[in-house]
Formats: sequence, structure tokens, C-alpha cells
Amino acid sequence: MEQNTIIPRGEYLQLIENAKGDEPESVLDLRLKFLSIYKFTTQEWNSWLQEMQTENFETVDFYFQLRLKDDSSPSVWLKYIELASNYSTLEEKVTEIFNKALISTQYHYTESQIIWSSYWKFMSEQQNVGADVLDSIYLQRLQIPHFDSQETFNHYSVFVTNNFKEAYDSKMKYASKLFNQSKAISDRLEDFELKLLDAQFQPTSKFWIGYIDSVFRLKKFQHARLLAKSIFERATTNRFDVLAIDIWSHYFNVLNEKDIALHPSSVESFIRQFPEHPTPYQYYFSLTLDARSLLKFRSQAFQFDIFTPSKFLEWKNTACSLLWTELDVLLNSDSSSIPILQDLSMFSELALQNDDVLHSLDRSCVEIYSLLDLLDEARALLRKMTEKFPSQVEIWLFSYQFERSHDNLTTASKILRAGISRWDQLDWPQRLMDEQSRFEGIYNHKDLAKAFAKSSRKLQESSEPMASPSIQSELELENNEEKSGPPKRALEESIYTPSKKSKRDRENLSVLVTSGNKLEELSVRNLFQDCGEIKSVFLRNNLATIEFSTEDGYLAALTKDHKTIDGFEISVNKLLSSTVWVTNFPPDQLSQSLEDLFSEVGTVLNTRFPSLRFNTDRRFCYIQFTSEQAAMDAVAKFNGKVLKDSQGKEYHLVAKISNPEKRSQRSDEGRELFIRNLDFKLTKEDLVPLFEKYGQIDKIYVPCDSETKKNNGFAFITFKEKDAAESALELNSVPLLDRPLDVSLAKKKPKKVSVLEMNPAPKKNSKLTTIEAFDLPETVNSSQLMKIFSAIGPISKITLKPESHSAFIAYEDVNNSGRAMLVLNGKQVDGFTLKLSEKSTQQQPRKPSQFPTSFIPPSLQRRKV
Repeated sequence: MEQNTIIPRGEYLQLIENAKGDEPESVLDLRLKFLSIYKFTTQEWNSWLQEMQTENFETVDFYFQLRLKDDSSPSVWLKYIELASNYSTLEEKVTEIFNKALISTQYHYTESQIIWSSYWKFMSEQQNVGADVLDSIYLQRLQIPHFDSQETFNHYSVFVTNNFKEAYDSKMKYASKLFNQSKAISDRLEDFELKLLDAQFQPTSKFWIGYIDSVFRLKKFQHARLLAKSIFERATTNRFDVLAIDIWSHYFNVLNEKDIALHPSSVESFIRQFPEHPTPYQYYFSLTLDARSLLKFRSQAFQFDIFTPSKFLEWKNTACSLLWTELDVLLNSDSSSIPILQDLSMFSELALQNDDVLHSLDRSCVEIYSLLDLLDEARALLRKMTEKFPSQVEIWLFSYQFERSHDNLTTASKILRAGISRWDQLDWPQRLMDEQSRFEGIYNHKDLAKAFAKSSRKLQESSEPMASPSIQSELELENNEEKSGPPKRALEESIYTPSKKSKRDRENLSVLVTSGNKLEELSVRNLFQDCGEIKSVFLRNNLATIEFSTEDGYLAALTKDHKTIDGFEISVNKLLSSTVWVTNFPPDQLSQSLEDLFSEVGTVLNTRFPSLRFNTDRRFCYIQFTSEQAAMDAVAKFNGKVLKDSQGKEYHLVAKISNPEKRSQRSDEGRELFIRNLDFKLTKEDLVPLFEKYGQIDKIYVPCDSETKKNNGFAFITFKEKDAAESALELNSVPLLDRPLDVSLAKKKPKKVSVLEMNPAPKKNSKLTTIEAFDLPETVNSSQLMKIFSAIGPISKITLKPESHSAFIAYEDVNNSGRAMLVLNGKQVDGFTLKLSEKSTQQQPRKPSQFPTSFIPPSLQRRKV
């Protein structure tokens, strides 16, 4: 640990007070040093201002430059403006300060008006500022939600009457539009702001977090981020209690989720507000790549004794961030002063002293040792971990996997044997036995098979005493889980128990086959058919992806590595976390152009779009790469990227690593109830007590009238579990405020037909101007068809029917429908062939070609299935 040389905050303030009498010339220097570590409270800032000689503007300006970094509230800006206005020679400077203040405070909902009103008064008194400039100032203000927006609108009406009387109607019409848009946002903030106006109300961290989240959900408000930032500053400025740390952390996490970059100065501000707490340092260590800054705050963290052993759980994540950043800086800079080995040694010892259930810190130490090629140190730490926590199966598996990753199969098998030999101490013996079974199946390790058989017999012999505990015992184990560690898994969950029917898991049960020659599907299937049931095979030149239905088949496929297909040696590798889920691309984006875009970061194996047969609103796809790194690079590069459709409208692309577990969790099927016949006075809070007794509620939506604010007579309630929703159906016909409730499962009705209408064509010409596209893939949407067919001429309407694989395209001009038949019929577009006919020649519905109803990659659409 480093020497604690930092003066505690209280002592530092006393030092400043003493210097005022003894060494007044040193006070400023002491204050500046204080501000490099801590923050002043509002009272302490005001005391400094009162002592200051305000005759010198440079002194005033210097003071406010410092203060505004920590507190940019309207009241501070106003004081700055007032003092600057006292200097008659600084009119240009005052204008500059006003402009900065206006930008800085414009989204402060309750107090921004004091700056704006002062600014408007200041500008109106300038001789060179005309009515047009003042008019633009008003219009800019009306666009921003603020507490006094109605007053601003009324004043603008008077201003227009006095200055633009002849254009009053047109100007007020435009102003009303701006006002109504911002007023709609204000209405969403009203509940929170009314509570804050109540003098008796004490806002909690949870309240502020809820307020910030509600603003981030204002998707139609393009400046929601700036409004949320203002609310965050209101919540945290001059608040030094540790509960405020939750607000800082939540706000930073939301920014991270939305891929909004954090500025180091913001995190430094967090540290200065809570310099004795580990959380701010964790964010800073995760952010910085500058060696000097890293060492500065590392030193400060140690000097504040952040890493005291008794508070291990509070700082373990901070230590992980520090270590990984030290590694990053060490590998990407010339700095040799990074004390990573010292920190690895210290933190690994502290981790061993604490039984952290996740072992995140000691695991990180092992991985970093490995990346530094210090394998002996990594193995020494792993030995200590298995000795310290011999009953924890996850530790044995971690040690075993480490050796496997370094191709040390002999040592890996010894670790498995050592773990299995302690079967009667392990918290989850079957987990280790399962891994042993896989290891033996892949590598045919006879010694391990003997040890496994011996331990299996002992486990079976002792199955009676190790049987599942009673329900009461399970509850006791669950309640004491943190104290005693995870309970032993029941023996019935053994490797001999047949597994439940598995769901499709393409992301985790696929292998990548690479050959020196172009691969043929029949040859690939012939080699891998004995591994197990093959769900699908996708080919791309010398690459193939094979999806298996079971983990056994997947593991067996890995043993085919270095085999040959058609005389060429192949490699077989795991294909994990290599698929990217992509959504929010422009509706008219063609699949090939999307694939070309993502090919910038690596080889794309296939691109899968969903069938629109039962829901034409679906707009997402899965893009599979040849490696996890390529998928991660794609997410880093394209998540948040702006794409434009053919009309110039912007879409922010969403790209995330595909996670089958999260995908299954997204389904609301069977968990949502539709409640009708509600009394119009009922609120969401009235429904909670009635329904929550059936299970945990995920969300409640009660649509309300925009004018009366009363409910519309119905509501939707989504439970966490399907069973809870089914149980709550018994409330059907139960009276609530003298009205019998009508409770049923909500039924979603996805659109099966998509109609895209531009300029409707006259009905008398509809047959002449309309053509039919048939045998279309189920993955094509109406916007894509619009992009393809509008190249010929203006279109009035497109009707897409995925269920019958057809669409009707109506042109505005009959000549264009004829040109489309000549130019597009039989043309290859985006992986499929356009087949067209004139609507007037249709005698009977066509039988569609048979397309698979699952996701169809373009590579398969080009050939018969």
C-alpha cells in the first residue's frame, strides 16, 4: 500500500481558514490544490466570493471559470452576468457570457427562464438588434420544454402584435406548432416537477433515476439527452451523501448503453465529489488509456485507502478495471512505469482472502498473467485457488479450462482427476463429471475414464444421503446462500438423467469448417453425418457452417479437425458469439447492401432475415461472421451508425451480439393480460394491489385521454411469469368500483398484409397501372419493393402479401407499368428472381413456390432447396 499523504477534506478547509490570517497570499494556491482533489459546497463557494475583491474583473472571471465546472446552475450564471455587467467596458464580454449561459442552462426546466429573460432584455436594449433577431430568440425558446412556456408564448403573442401585425396569423400558427410540441414534452415531465415543487418532498436517488430514465425514453424528442443531462446535474450538484453515487452510476451506465461517449472530465468530477469511494475510480480506470492520468488516480485511490481489505466487495470491480487498464496501457504505449505486476500480486492475495462467489478479481489476475505470458504465475495462483476453495466446482473447471486453452491436455486431465477425487466435498459434482465425460469423448483419455467410473459408482452408492433436500431445506439453503455458498446440486440432476427437449440454439451449437477448396454440401454432410442430427448447412466458397441439434453432436464434430473432404484437409472450429443481431436499418435497405456493409470488418458467412409471412412489421436480421472477434468489431463499428433510406431519412443502426437466452426472454406471449370495463377514475396504482398477489408484475400500461388525463377504460398488465398471468384470469367478472372486470389474455394481431401508399391512382386505371410480383421470398418487405420498382417511375401503392408470396405494384403512369414488365421481369435482384405479370391478365390465384418458413439467407435463395 502507498503512503497516505492526502490531507482529509475537513483538515484542508481548516488549513485554508488558518492561512487567511497567517499567509493570505497562499490562500488561492491552497484552494486550487483543494479543488484538484475535492469540491466546494455552495456555501464554501459563496464564502470565497464574499472575500473576493470584485473591482478586478480578471479575478471575478477566474473564479467563475472554476466554479462553473462544478456548478453550472442558472443562479451561478446569473451572478456571473450581474458582476460582469458592472464593468462598462465589457459589453462584448457580457454578450459572450450571456450566450454561454443560454446554451448551458437552456434545458434546466424550472430555472432556465431567469437566464433567458435577462438575455432577451439585454438583447432588446441593444441598438443594433432588430425585431427579426428578437423573433428568432423567441422561436428558439418556444422549442425547448420549460416551466414557464405558456408565459413565453403569451409574451411572444404581444411581441408579434407590436412588431409583425400583418403577419400575425402565420407567425402565431408556426409558433403554436413549436409550443405544442414542447408542451407535449412538458406534460411528460409534469408529475416529477410537481413533486419537486412540494417543499415537503425529499427526492430520493430512486426518484431522480426514474426521472432521468423517463426523459431518455422520449424518443421523439431529439434533445432528450441534453434534457436528461440537465436533470442529472440538478440531482447531483452540491450533493455529497453516498446515496448520490447511485445517480452518477446509473447516468453513466445509461450513456454507455446508448453508446454516448463519456468525457474524462465528467468522471474526474465524479471522483472529486466522492474521492474516498471506489466507484468513481472504477469508471475512470475503465475509460482512460493515458498512462500519466492512470498513475495519478491509481496513486490517489491508494492514498485514500480505497482498497482496504475489509471492504473487498465494494472495490473488487474497481481493482479489475485498474488491472485491465494497466494491461491495455502497457501493451499499447511505451510506458514502463505501470506497476501491473505489483498490483497483480497484491490483488490476487486479497482475492484469496475473500470468498467472492464470482471470483471476478482472481480470475482476472489469472487471465492477465496469461496474456503477459507469465504462465508460471498464472498456474501458481490457480493452485492457490483450488487449495483455498476445494469444494467449488467452478474453480476446478476454470483451472482445467486454462490448461486446455494452452494445449496442456495432460495437466488438464490431472486437474479433472484431482477435482473428481473430492466428489464428496464438491458443491456441484455432476457438473465436473459432465465436463469429464465431454473431455473423454473428445480425447479418449483412458486414465480419466477409470477415475470417472470409480467416482460415478461412489456417487451412485451415496445417492440416498445426497438426495434432494426437502422443500423447507431448499428454502433455508436459499435464504443462507450468501453465507454458506451455493448448495450442492441434487444428485438426480446427474449426467445419466435424460435431458429435456432442447430448443434450437444456432449460436452455441454450430461449427465452422474451413477447406483449401470449394466445399459441396453433400460432401460436408457425408463427413459429419455420424456426429448427430444436422439442423442446417450453409456454404460460402471454402467455408461451411454446420448447426447440430445437440451438444453431443456439436462436440463430436470438433473431433473431425484435420480430416479431409474431397482430398483437402479441413479445420473445424467452434463458432461461438459470432452472430450479430441487427435492427433499425432503413426499411428499404436491401439485404446484399447490408451484408456488403458488415463485410468491412470480416468475412460474412450468412445473413438471415425473418419471414414476414405472419407479421410484415418485422425488421431485423442475423449476420454470422467467421469469428467472435469479427462480430465484436462489427458491433463496435456499426452499433449506432447512421444509415439513410432513399428519401434521406436517418436511422440509427442497432447491432448487438446475438444471445438466444435474451431472445427467448423478449417474448410476452401468455404473460400479458387485457383488462376492460375499467372505471374511468382508476389509475395504475389502483390495479397493482389487485393483480400483484398473483405474481411479480413486469409492467402496467393504462392508456389515458390526453385532455381529461383519465383512463380510456382498459389496461394491459404483463407479468414476469406466464403462470401468474393465467392465475390472474380468475379476476374476470370480479367487481372493481362497482364495475365487473373483463380480464383476458392479450392477443397480438401482427399485420399479414403490408400496404405502402404514396399517391393513389384513379380506380379506372388501376388494372392498367398495376402489375403483380409473384414467387417472392417471405423475407422481402414493401419498402424494399418500393426501392426496386420506383427506379422505373413514381408508384402510387404497393400491397405486399407474404403469405401468398406476392405483391401488387401500382404505378401512377400506365407507361411505367409496361416498362417495368420489360425491364424487371426475370431480373436477379438481391438474391432472387423477379417474376411479374399484368394484373389484368390474372385469371386465378397462383400457387406460390415452396419457400422455407424459417430465416432464408440470400445464398440459399439463389438455388433450389
